[in-house]
Amino acid sequence: MPNVRLLVLIIYAVATILLQRQLLYHPPEPSKTFIKYPARCMRIVLALGAPLIGPLIAYFWVDFSPLPLVIVVLLATVLPLGLLYVPWLWRMNVPKPLLFTVIVAVIVFLALLSILVWVYGSNDGRGITWAVLPMLYFVLILYTWAPAILPLSAAEQQRSHLQATRLITGFLSTFPRPVVVVEHGELQTRVAGNPFVGTGPGLLVTEPHNAVVRYQGTVADRVIGPGVFFTERGENFPAVIDLQGQFRVTPGIEAQTRDNITVRVPCSSIFRIEGAKEPGELGQPWTYNPDAALRAFLATEVNPAKQPSKLEAHRAINWADMPLHEAGYMIQHVLKRYPLDQVYAISEPQPEELPRLTIAKEVREHVIAQMAAIGIQVTAGGVGNRIVPTDPAIVKQRLESWKAQKMQIIELDQGKAKAEVVREQGRVRSEALVELTKNLQEEVKKLQGIKPEEAKKLIALRLLQTLDDIVQQPEIKAQLPVATTETLAALQHRANQS
Repeated sequence: MPNVRLLVLIIYAVATILLQRQLLYHPPEPSKTFIKYPARCMRIVLALGAPLIGPLIAYFWVDFSPLPLVIVVLLATVLPLGLLYVPWLWRMNVPKPLLFTVIVAVIVFLALLSILVWVYGSNDGRGITWAVLPMLYFVLILYTWAPAILPLSAAEQQRSHLQATRLITGFLSTFPRPVVVVEHGELQTRVAGNPFVGTGPGLLVTEPHNAVVRYQGTVADRVIGPGVFFTERGENFPAVIDLQGQFRVTPGIEAQTRDNITVRVPCSSIFRIEGAKEPGELGQPWTYNPDAALRAFLATEVNPAKQPSKLEAHRAINWADMPLHEAGYMIQHVLKRYPLDQVYAISEPQPEELPRLTIAKEVREHVIAQMAAIGIQVTAGGVGNRIVPTDPAIVKQRLESWKAQKMQIIELDQGKAKAEVVREQGRVRSEALVELTKNLQEEVKKLQGIKPEEAKKLIALRLLQTLDDIVQQPEIKAQLPVATTETLAALQHRANQS
């Protein structure tokens, strides 16, 4: 008998080591198909190694128990399962249909009956302690260490022992609820599971600047996060909401002017969820208004009037695209009031009355008001100045039209300049004649009593001197050609010689 007992101990030790290594290097994979509830419980039993506890204790009892070996082995198996293990599964919320409930009740009844038979039949209750203590110790260890396995903070670990133990139990059942992580703004499944009929709670881990929309069944009822959260039956998280400032820009929104010319209008928007605020310390979760975030998500709409084509008429507009879509709708509405030439106007009676400024102001005020109603805070953005017709022929035609207008303005200015030159020349000529006449009259008065031939020569010389004085005036000299000055100088030289 001692040799048999030694062999059993060796087999038990080897089996324990192999089971430990199997669980360490080959953890149970979540099943992709439905696992029945009794099968889940059996897999948990096998994974935790509970069958190895009963036989070992049974062999220890043989030496001091007056009961037959078969009875001792039976009791050593029933007591841990009935008194501790099955109620523990029940406490872990392993789903239990009616049949499994009956089985649990029968096992617990047999365990209690075994205790009565053991104590009153042998007047010795030490075996009960031997049967229950190892399993109780294992459950306490799992309850204590389970939160440390999960990515929880120190404060969360203190209040999450039961939830963490339930999660690990569900994982060992091979049909748990999902474990989902938000990484780089995208939902990624770490442990596949079923949110409706899986065992135990699920787990959701988000980044500090991300929140997620929670669906209870098919209804979105709240936004949770950032942080680590245990999920319960029927909870699903299909969408991520980024709490950081968002920047969206479009190279062009097509709209028609009053003269039915299609143009492309650039537009941009900077916005965030209402109340979203960056924390003061790195790694801390962002704060925000959960109600505003839920309103923004639920504002996702299907509006054929705001879609660019019939193919996209029933496409849902994401909350992060709502500001630009609303701006595009408003641009199309406002631009119909202006012809293309007025849109390109560069001057008006008042600077604030420029059509481009008016369009940008109306669009900005409309978008801010509409987004505030659905929980989105628009902080900046506007309509760009590079408004271009989509048809290149229109661009060419408009350039030629503007060129003709500019050439007309240039020619008009040139005509005005020439008229001014002619008018100035006439004035100068009149002034020169007046001065010439005055000088000649003075000279005639001085020539009283001189011979006629000499008087003619003196008058001619005086005339040339007067002309030379007039020519030397800067404002007159600038208007005369060089040949005139040279001719006048030659005549004066000949007159002096004569």
